[in-house]
Order: sequence, then C-alpha cells, then structure tokens
Amino acid sequence: SEWEFFPEGKQIAIKNSDDRSFIPTRFALSNIGKWCSINPSHIEKILDDSPDELDIEMLCLTLNHRKGRHHYTNKEEERELLFRTYNDNTLRAVLTTSYSPIDNRWFLEVLKDLIPGGRVSHQRGDADDLFANILIPDTIRYDTDSDYGGLFAVRNSEIGKASLDCLPALFRAICRNGCVWNKTEGLNFRKVHKGEIKLDGLAVQIGECLDKQIKLIPEIMEKFLSLRQYEFAPELMLGVFAAVAERFKMTAKQGESMLNEFFAHESDSMSAFGVVNSITRASQLYTPNVTEQFDKIGGSLAGGNWDGLKNRANSMSQDEIAKVLNLTA
Repeated sequence: SEWEFFPEGKQIAIKNSDDRSFIPTRFALSNIGKWCSINPSHIEKILDDSPDELDIEMLCLTLNHRKGRHHYTNKEEERELLFRTYNDNTLRAVLTTSYSPIDNRWFLEVLKDLIPGGRVSHQRGDADDLFANILIPDTIRYDTDSDYGGLFAVRNSEIGKASLDCLPALFRAICRNGCVWNKTEGLNFRKVHKGEIKLDGLAVQIGECLDKQIKLIPEIMEKFLSLRQYEFAPELMLGVFAAVAERFKMTAKQGESMLNEFFAHESDSMSAFGVVNSITRASQLYTPNVTEQFDKIGGSLAGGNWDGLKNRANSMSQDEIAKVLNLTA
C-alpha cells in the first residue's frame, strides 16, 4: 500500500513511500498487474498501441485503484512485496518476500572456480537471466566429424523466471550444439529461490553435482554417437521428422525449422544422429526457453525409442506430415 503509480511521459512510473521512484520493465509490469489483479496482457496491449499521455494517466489510475483493493493477503493482512531494482532506478521484478536471490555474478564466480579453463557456450540470457552452457575442457575428444565434449548446462534467474538449474550436456564443436541430458534421476540439480539460502553450502552442492555429472559424459557421448547406427530410408525422413514434431508437440514453424536445418547441414546423415543434430541446430534460432526445451528433446532422443518413431513415421499420411512440418504443396 506504500507505493503508487504515476505517469512519466509515455511510461508508467512507481513511487515508494520514501519518495524513491522507479521505471518498471515490461516483466516487472506483468508482476505488478498480477498483484493488482489486472491481466498483464491488458497492460501490454495499451503500451504496445502507441499510447498517449491520457492513456498512461488512465492506466495509472486503474492500477492505483485496483492495487488499493487487492493489497491484502487471504488472511486479511497487508501484503509485503520485494522490489528488485537496478541503481539506475529500473524496477526489474516485484516478488513475494519469500523469494531468495541468487545472483548470476556469484553463480558465475562459483563456476569459474569449479571449472578452471571452462568456456561459456551459448549464453542466451541477459543480466537478469542466465542461460548458458559451460564447456568442460578435460572431457573433449575427437570423433570422425568433430570435437565432442561435456557441458555443464546452467540456468538462473534473478527476477523469478527460473530456479537455479544444473544439467549435464554434450557439446558438438562443428555446430556448437548443446544436447542436454535430463534423464538421470538424482544427478540433475535444482535450487528454488525460496526460504533461507546459504551460499557457501549451495556452492558445495553445485560442486558435488558437477563431479557426478562429469562422470556421466562418456556414457552420454557413446549414446549420442551410436545414433549413427539407426538409419532411415531417404523416403522416410520427412515422416521421422513429423513423428518427432508430433511427439514433442512442436509448432508447425518449429517443425519447419528443424527440417530446414537438416537439409542445410545434416542431410548426409540419414539417421537418428542427423535428426537429433537438426533439432539442436534449430534450437539456436529461438528464445532461451525454447532453446532449452529443444536441447532437452535432443538429450531425451539420444537414448530414446526410435522404433516407435519409425513406426509412427510409416503410418503418417502425406497430409499429416505436411501439416506438422508446415510444408506446402
């Protein structure tokens, strides 16, 4: 109840009771909308539609009115919220007081100590959100087509978008693909931003997780390279890609991207190996969340049931394949 919205030109600003004012990011505004019981899409629609000063003034009036009605908890106690800000008075998130920050700089310093000589691959995030793969130098080996190595796939958000996650992954140097292995129960590490977090203890847990995951790399690499042995007839390849897109509920555009990457880079490998590499190549075309999703699909298929996908490919009609992969006649 101690803060209020006010127009700042064509932006929404927020002032706290101590007279400090902040400009919320779009993400912070989506948080604010939730706490004021206003659909964030309503706020976005106004801001995306070339608002004038009156639009901003009316939106601020609405936010203040709704905030005044909805700032109590379900126990009729006044709600306390946590503001995450930058020194330039940017408000970047509005969270509950149970949220416990784990800053990306601290996380990167821990990783630097744990992986001497490690190299960052695919940092897809920003100052708020870390989505990166850390190449582990002493796991690199050469195969027939490229260097391969182990990755520590890491994720963390300072603004409540994601927990801190560590997953083992495989790196293919020729295309800088990441193939995330998320199938081994107990070795994937996650820390939710909630309650008291002792950073020294968390650093030890991350180190223990890394030690266990490094030992998985040879097994993951063998499973991945063995995909070359599962070959498909050329006329079945479209059906295989369609079966993959259908199983993992990809959009037609995503299915098309996967197929395009195959024809551009992997068409000499009519096998499960070519399919998985096409998926992880396509992952690099999308937002960090979709990239992570695609890289995990690649990891799951490294040890997956290809017989089932092949059977589904054989049973799909041309119309079904065209629809799933966004193909035109």
